[in-house]
Amino acid sequence: GNEPYLQVPFTRDHEVVRTLLGQEGIISLCAIVITIMVNFGIMGIFRIPLDFATAIIASVAVGTGIDYTIHFITRYTRELKSARGDVETAYQATISTTGKAIVFNALSVGLGFAVLLVSKVIPMRTAGLLLAITMLTSSAAAMTLLPAVLAATNALQEKIAGMRKTKKEAHNG
Repeated sequence: GNEPYLQVPFTRDHEVVRTLLGQEGIISLCAIVITIMVNFGIMGIFRIPLDFATAIIASVAVGTGIDYTIHFITRYTRELKSARGDVETAYQATISTTGKAIVFNALSVGLGFAVLLVSKVIPMRTAGLLLAITMLTSSAAAMTLLPAVLAATNALQEKIAGMRKTKKEAHNG
């Protein structure tokens, strides 16, 4: 029935599902949308046609982007609780730990795809360029745009909570 080894993964999976479906999940889409826009923008600038291979790159952008944002949001949320709501402290702690891991991952995967730039096969070169840029863009958006949106959302929530409290006090008083 309730073996401990089954409870730990479920708890962890439940946290990921809650993050994806909750407010943070919606916010994380900002970074992913920016990544996809940059990807298609570069395709437009360099007149790279939208075909089967280049369309799949958008899917890769979503896949890697969501990984970066989940890692960032999970750590940031924990750090925000530890810092008792101090956004700057939480951001610094997140960047110095999870941020380093995201950068290392994005650089290693991006450089791995960049090797395709020396290919003689044009579609391989195109894929290498777009995938390398996607890695860098999605990681940068996860560590810059995402925390800015989280901080703004947090500030808005606090303002709304303060307004509700004031309204409730005025109603009761």
